[in-house]
Amino acid sequence: FRLKEKPELVGRIGRVLNLSIDLEADAAGGFPGVICRKCCNLVETFFHYKKSVAEGQDSLKKQVQEYKDKKAAIEEFKKKEAAEAAAETARLQAEAVEREQLLASRNSPESIGVDPLD
Repeated sequence: FRLKEKPELVGRIGRVLNLSIDLEADAAGGFPGVICRKCCNLVETFFHYKKSVAEGQDSLKKQVQEYKDKKAAIEEFKKKEAAEAAAETARLQAEAVEREQLLASRNSPESIGVDPLD
């Protein structure tokens, strides 16, 4: 294949091999401006493989971030639940203390219903 007729292949060679090809400079230097079918197929195959790997990496990064976000949300929910449970426990304990104080004040000698001055 003539590389002049396949500019997309020249671009893919650049992206796959990180190699800049200047067809005019290469022709002036005596290099051939052609690529064999086998090498062309290898470049195409590797280009698509590299593209697939990059897409897989992007997908994996997205999935990992979603997992981390979900895990953080669950932890936040658990903390909120624990704080609410602690607040409810404290409220119930305060009510129990208040009830005990009320019962104790009803059973004290001062509250027998008799005025000591009578």
